[in-house]
Order: sequence, then C-alpha cells, then structure tokens
Amino acid sequence: ESRIKNFNLLFSKEKQEIIKLIDKLNEIGVLIILGDIQNMQGISGYWKPKNQTIVIDNSIIKAGTYIFHDVLSHEAIHVAQSCATGSVSSNPTRIGLPLNFSNRMNRHLSHQFYIKNSQEGLYIEQEAYSHSKEIGTAYNLLNQLCS
Repeated sequence: ESRIKNFNLLFSKEKQEIIKLIDKLNEIGVLIILGDIQNMQGISGYWKPKNQTIVIDNSIIKAGTYIFHDVLSHEAIHVAQSCATGSVSSNPTRIGLPLNFSNRMNRHLSHQFYIKNSQEGLYIEQEAYSHSKEIGTAYNLLNQLCS
C-alpha cells in the first residue's frame, strides 16, 4: 500500500539511484552489459571481478525500475565487496553488513547457480541480497570502499 500511495516519489528515487549507480560504476571502471544471460536460467545478473563487468539480463529492463534497481544494486554491492578486498578486480568478501534471514532469501540462495558456493560465498550473496532494495546503500558503499 505504501508503495502505491508514494508511487511517483519512489519511482523518481529509484530512477535517480539507478543513474547515480551507473555513473559511479563507470567512474571506477566497471562495465555494465545488458544482454541475454544464457545457460543460467533464473539469474538476473552477475558480477565478474576479473573483467570488472556487471552483466544484467535484458528481461530485467522489462521488469521495471524497482526490479532493475534491486538487481543493479545487488551487483554494485558485490563490486563494493571486491573493493573492500583490495581492488575492484578482487573477488568479493563480506564487508560486515547485517544479514537478513527469510524464506525468500533461502529460495534465492538455493538456486542451482549457488550450489557450488562455500558457506562464506553464500554469506557474501546473502549480504548483497539483504541490502539491495535499500535506496542509497549500494551507492554509499561504492563511495566508501571504491574511492
């Protein structure tokens, strides 16, 4: 109900945040590719630190601003996790944000894409999922850890 009542304001904030994230990611040398993610059914995006590239599936654009912000923010948090390790091209590590626990989170983390992840790898994903919907968090993390 709150999202419906404040639709225009929220849409504007998410749109502005997407622009800020894209600008910041470009500034630190991260390439964002929109394309078809093949052979990874159900995956909306991923971060490739060695290539300094975020790939986001085309279907996310059609899903709307809210979902696009969530996916871009999730991947941007992974970039910040990489920066915390030493450089934007490092493998991500946890940065100490509180982890949320929920059935929805468990569904995300039970995807076949994460089957080979260690427990620490799952915590890294959980950290990004826990904070990706928050407007401003990913951008602030990039500013703090990737400057």
